[in-house]
Amino acid sequence: MKRLSVVVVVAASLLGCGADIPGTQGTADGDGPLDYAVRSRFANVELVRALTLDESITTMVTRPGDDALYLVAQEGLVYRFVPPTLDDVSAGYELGDDPGETVLDITNLTLSGGEEGFGGLAFDPSGTKAYVYHSRVGDGFSVLAEYEVEQGGDFVEATRRELFVIEQSSANHNGGQLLFGPDDMLYIGVGDGSGFSDLERVALGLTTPLGKILRIDPTPSGDLPYTVPADNPAVGLSPADERIWSRGLRNPVSFSFDSATGDLWIADVGQSTWEEINHAPSFEGRNAGRGVNFGWSAFEGPDRFNTDQPTDDHMPPLLVYEHPNPECGAVHDGLVVRDALVSELNDWYVFGDWCTGTVFAHDLLDPESAPQHLGDVMHFTQMVQAADGNLYVSSNNAFAGVDSGVFVVTNGR
Repeated sequence: MKRLSVVVVVAASLLGCGADIPGTQGTADGDGPLDYAVRSRFANVELVRALTLDESITTMVTRPGDDALYLVAQEGLVYRFVPPTLDDVSAGYELGDDPGETVLDITNLTLSGGEEGFGGLAFDPSGTKAYVYHSRVGDGFSVLAEYEVEQGGDFVEATRRELFVIEQSSANHNGGQLLFGPDDMLYIGVGDGSGFSDLERVALGLTTPLGKILRIDPTPSGDLPYTVPADNPAVGLSPADERIWSRGLRNPVSFSFDSATGDLWIADVGQSTWEEINHAPSFEGRNAGRGVNFGWSAFEGPDRFNTDQPTDDHMPPLLVYEHPNPECGAVHDGLVVRDALVSELNDWYVFGDWCTGTVFAHDLLDPESAPQHLGDVMHFTQMVQAADGNLYVSSNNAFAGVDSGVFVVTNGR
């Protein structure tokens, strides 16, 4: 394990075997020729604000066949926002404050505040159905529900269908990321539901969805409003929650699949010392993360944590960094950039820290190098790539007087 000025690289093996990286490597603020060349690569890359909002934007997603971004507001709203492109910014696009049409309003169903609220949205591969993950009014339990979506992007509220409810014992670590994978299955990130330290020791267990990534086919099956895929790793185990795909996670509020390889990247928010990025390789483009134990709460980052938890078969994180501020650190996943208009970022993995606003880029073609400081977006929550190759970053204003916003990634062309 190498302690770097910005990021500690724990395991560079694409197979996640956890071997420490030998030798010496540059830091993000190094002065060697390679460091200078990398910094020069990003010299013209900027994160230009295109939208300012009062609402707290928890995430944003794209929809197949649609050029809009769908912005999720914590209190229970979805906006359809048509963003400026790289060309629009180059032509002098003016900063706006209109997020576009409200296509879903479930504020009456959503408990919002702190870490609770509307946290996840995903469209199925056809773009005709949407899945939402939100905290339920009254008890704070997490609800996964489906809506039909009209061609223009409006949600048909009368078609709401609840797939399941997850009981929560805390207002913290409820997770919320939803994503359709390369296999067209729906993946759900669920936190350990604990205020701190995995108090109920649930993250490594197989009988609860807490501290996991779940995987389902949202098609009803028999008496269930969804289908458990037959190849889920917990199928046939007893006792076990057969929805479980991966375990040992603290609060996977954001994760992504590499569009080129199918690899799974998870930003798992740390406890008090380490923030971590987990990487699970695919096998022929599928099965990334299947049955993987990512270690929490036996470990926090590289360090042993709850000593009463087993250490068997755990996959160490690929990247970790220490909290720059002991009071706050919250890593958020971005994405592996492929075929983007800002070509400087192609084949780099971008992620950020909600607390510090630092946005990092990690070179996948040189995995032993230190991630680079790409820019700053206070309360970074997400990065997405549109079908046309434009890149966008979102931020929220929860807990502090910082405007939410959407940023366009530009390269000064």
